[in-house]
Amino acid sequence: MTTTSQQLGNYILGEPIGRSGLAMVYRAVHATTARPVILKVIHRYFAAESEVIQSFLHELAAVQRLRHPHIVALEDYGTEGATAWLALEPVPGLTLKDAPPPPYPPDVAGEIATQVAVALEAAHAQGIFHRNLKPSNVFVTPEGSVKLADFAMATLGAGVHPLMRTALTTPMPTFMSPEHAAGDPLTPQSDVYALGTLVYWMLTGRVPFTGDTPETVLAKQLNAAPLAPSHLLPELTREIDAVVLKALAPFLPIRYATPAEFASALRQAVGLEDPSPLAGVFLPGEHLGVGGAGATRPAGAREDLTPSRVEQSFQRIWTPMPVSRLRSVLSLALAGVITAAVMTWVWQTNFAPLPLLPPPTSALSIDTAPGTWPSFRRDVRRTGADPGTAPKFQGEVRWTFRTEEPLLASPVVAGDLVYLPTGDRRVVALEAATGAVRWSAPTTGPVDSTPAIAGENLYVGLRDGRLLSLDARTGALLWEYHTGNPVLSSPTVAGGTVYFGSGDGRVYALDAATGALRWSFATGGWVISSPAVWEDLLIVGSRSGWVYFLKANNGERLFHFYTLGSVESAPAVADGRVYVGNDLRRFWALRTSERSAFLDRQIYAVHVQLFIWGMVPPPAPPKGMVWTKLAKGRFAGSPAVSPDAVYAGNEDGTLYAWSHEGEERWTFKAGGPVLSSPSLVGFTLYFGADDGKLYALDTATGRQQWAFATGGKVRGSPAVTADGIYVASSDGVLYALR
Repeated sequence: MTTTSQQLGNYILGEPIGRSGLAMVYRAVHATTARPVILKVIHRYFAAESEVIQSFLHELAAVQRLRHPHIVALEDYGTEGATAWLALEPVPGLTLKDAPPPPYPPDVAGEIATQVAVALEAAHAQGIFHRNLKPSNVFVTPEGSVKLADFAMATLGAGVHPLMRTALTTPMPTFMSPEHAAGDPLTPQSDVYALGTLVYWMLTGRVPFTGDTPETVLAKQLNAAPLAPSHLLPELTREIDAVVLKALAPFLPIRYATPAEFASALRQAVGLEDPSPLAGVFLPGEHLGVGGAGATRPAGAREDLTPSRVEQSFQRIWTPMPVSRLRSVLSLALAGVITAAVMTWVWQTNFAPLPLLPPPTSALSIDTAPGTWPSFRRDVRRTGADPGTAPKFQGEVRWTFRTEEPLLASPVVAGDLVYLPTGDRRVVALEAATGAVRWSAPTTGPVDSTPAIAGENLYVGLRDGRLLSLDARTGALLWEYHTGNPVLSSPTVAGGTVYFGSGDGRVYALDAATGALRWSFATGGWVISSPAVWEDLLIVGSRSGWVYFLKANNGERLFHFYTLGSVESAPAVADGRVYVGNDLRRFWALRTSERSAFLDRQIYAVHVQLFIWGMVPPPAPPKGMVWTKLAKGRFAGSPAVSPDAVYAGNEDGTLYAWSHEGEERWTFKAGGPVLSSPSLVGFTLYFGADDGKLYALDTATGRQQWAFATGGKVRGSPAVTADGIYVASSDGVLYALR
């Protein structure tokens, strides 16, 4: 980024020295004292995410109080206009990322880990977790002191608005603990896992698991154990293996409780009794003698560090077991027993049947009369389809309605009104025939959630964490419910209950007439997905990667399926099957009839591992899966489902048509990414793309009937009624077509 002046706050900017997905980094000096600092200037696109910036600044206030010899001091921070910045003490020396590459001698790795652990302990004592430990955040000075940097930066990387997709490596997925990747609450053990990964990398030159996203790494963490460090470098001892692998345990009861406990065990394993001198080991031009530039690899080390499956599975399985290793195995066995007991308790706690709740005070539900489009994806099953027959539209403009900001949500139509949430902080009701404003209700911020109409009530979620119920005839506020986190999930109304998700990772069920909470369910990740209702089930996806099957009356979890990637689109349900895509290029067809059983997933993971080792036949598909497809891009929109086909758009610009059994019927290539959700009426499929066009295709052949060019990207789902097509565009215009 560039700045409009050469000064931010009290600091005069010097030369730029680096750039990341979060910030530009400059040398700078204090305007009065000439004291040098390193100034990080946060990229401007974060300015639109006020909640994230405020959370970041709040955490910086705590970080500024961290004064410790092994922590890079935060000297100052602030905002100027749309720009947030922070000033850090300059640290001489190199980061581990810029130093000669590993592997490092065990005593060097042990000493670095010890000093990092001391820094983490000091932060944990103040209630601060690092959450972003990686080589680029660990400095080693010429005097041999280790300093840990970038506390609080993970808040920006993890909290950025989920509709804004960027290639961030903060937090870095390969260093994240399983609970961090899954979106679960963090503890000091989460930083222990990251420190264990750092030690593994310093000793071997590799990370335990690779992957571009937290979900990819999490799937590997939960389904396989990392290779022992001594398998990559045979000169490493079994004692080092045991310590490092314990720090990398996926289950908290096995992992070290604190960084200090891990560092103490590591020092003992590598034979460190006194502080090991680090002075000068990372000076430019000097090398560690193990894996550094120009250094020779130790005798016996593997040139190809990628082991074969046979080597992974059978190495040392049947070799005589020394007493020290026997103790480790017995300790792990005991930990396994404890873990099984904990898992049993978790199972009994989370899967015990819940009592059914009294019925809600009304029978309000979305009315899906033919020719209407009253909610996101039209009906409570989120099929995005109207079985009726619409007139033969030609893509001609009837009227337009202009706003000042991009339109990301979708319009809905009920009766003679079109309801539109806007980026300029309001919800408007327009006359379907003319586009004239019937009423306009101001909101406290941009609205990304598509409304739902049930009876004479309108329900809509806001970024400030509220769900509103408005009078659909006048726009008057009936009630509101606060979740405390952004509500981007479009509500579903069925049987007197309104269901929706929030940025706090929970699914909420409220009385549709009164707004009283009936129940809530924690998913472990942002819930942007709009819930679907099928018979007595509520089905919803989470950014944690799970699709949950809940009992609609009380929120009891009946089944959950891990899709391997973040689920942001609404699942569609038809004839006992759930269709949903994720951001890891996967599209899934699942059964609604499956129910979870004790240790289902753990048993399946064991089978997968044994298959990898070549000891058993391939496992059957995961429980609940009917079929899955892998595409070239992510599935950001929800599918449309007809009685005989499923239609889904992809980021690579392809619109897919599959049979309910997963057979490809046809594909259509649009002129840009297809991140919107298609709408189906009769035998015509309507969808938008990032090339700014709304397309109309024949459902039988996939042939284009016509295309209409808007003035911006089409991210919302078109509402199709008996009278016309209503589609919103990122140019801030709602188009009414015929």
